[in-house]
Amino acid sequence: MHRPITKKKIKKALLIRPPTTLPKKDLFSGVGEPLGLLYIAATLERKGYLVQILDAQLHFNKTIKKDHITYGMKNSQITEEIKKASPDIIGISWFTASNEHDVHNICKLAKRINPDTPIVLGGSYPTLFPLEVIRNPFIDYVIMGEGEPRFPKLIEHINNDQHINANGIISKDPASHPNANQPLEFIKNLDELPFPSRHLVDMKKYKDVNSKHKFADSPEGLLIATRGCFNKCYYCCEYKKSGTKIRHRSVKNIIKEIRFLKNQYGYQNFWFLDNNISAGKKFLQELTAAIKKENIRWSIPSGIYPDVIDKKMVKLFAESGLESLGISVESGSERTRKEIMRRTMNLDNVFIIRDEAKKYNLPVTGNFVIGILGEKKADILATLDFIEKIDFDSAYFYIALPVAGTDFYNDCLKRGYLPKNYSNIDEAMSFKYILNIPKNSDDFLMEPKHLEKIILNFSKTLKMKENKKKRK
Repeated sequence: MHRPITKKKIKKALLIRPPTTLPKKDLFSGVGEPLGLLYIAATLERKGYLVQILDAQLHFNKTIKKDHITYGMKNSQITEEIKKASPDIIGISWFTASNEHDVHNICKLAKRINPDTPIVLGGSYPTLFPLEVIRNPFIDYVIMGEGEPRFPKLIEHINNDQHINANGIISKDPASHPNANQPLEFIKNLDELPFPSRHLVDMKKYKDVNSKHKFADSPEGLLIATRGCFNKCYYCCEYKKSGTKIRHRSVKNIIKEIRFLKNQYGYQNFWFLDNNISAGKKFLQELTAAIKKENIRWSIPSGIYPDVIDKKMVKLFAESGLESLGISVESGSERTRKEIMRRTMNLDNVFIIRDEAKKYNLPVTGNFVIGILGEKKADILATLDFIEKIDFDSAYFYIALPVAGTDFYNDCLKRGYLPKNYSNIDEAMSFKYILNIPKNSDDFLMEPKHLEKIILNFSKTLKMKENKKKRK
């Protein structure tokens, strides 16, 4: 049986967010507190463990290598911080495949310092590919799904010298690997979680870094109100990581955290990072009504599902201090939305929302994805035509990118459409068409340069319209 690699009892944990590496053409959009790690830190502290956070993105450096830029601490700084912390166990967050190099680098540095310190990986990518991740020689354990209940349980197993046999946790021991194929168990009552341990990071520094580097749209405070995703979109894998059932915190619990952040840090501007905060109309109405009383500004960057919004809701949004009303339309083509993306919505309602928002001077933005596998030129033109007609205050659209773990990626992989030199880091790119589809294939859309030119020209036109509106 595989035994824990450390013989001493675990008392001190170091949780690390690695630097992030992006293609030069992609802009780094700012840095906020690592909520996922801070939630885990809070549950560990509640159980009496000493916890430190190393946010390698907060110590802002730019390291340029060929076509990519790494934002965050240099190796020497990371090594120094790990030595200074002298942890009994290290937890590292791994978001997407594009972070592979940065994650691997930190694991390697940590093992050089002390080979006996257990290294635990968690986050989106380890949840989707646990058996692949555990094969890394520098990684000892993988936590899948929500880390708040699992990280303390893992430490308990290690301290008691027990075989790892728990839902969502695997080790080097092959006997634990069947856990990778079991349905994940999720936290039912999110109110039971303590608020993130923000006292473990320098909250002021996040604001200073964003201000210094002119990340103007960055928020003061980050919040998560819900978990889970009822959609099973072709190009997304959120439902595989967090479950298909939406779980809400109570409105009372959310407002309590907002008030804490206002009193503790003086924050007045908040971002809700939820993927599906609008999944329940009643919940969204109650939350917005409660926020209205708090006299704050707030945003929902991921956008809102239009079918849950009516005229009364738009009015309430405007009165509550919502900065702008973002709508996740994704495509102006009904065929693309229903048959490919697996998204259903009534586009007529989007026009109603826009008209109503104008009455209250509430900016409306739209989010769109084009170039997905199976889409035709007519579908793209339908999207551009819809954007022209809807006359959003601003519109953001990206070239569809096959992210590992999505059905979109799996189909591209099976059909051989991914470039031979396609690396995980390319997943960070959202403005380049990377699919390599033969011209004689029914899936062929158009030459990459042609698609990119369509987007570039249309983007310039939209920007000119936005600037004209601002001058008025």
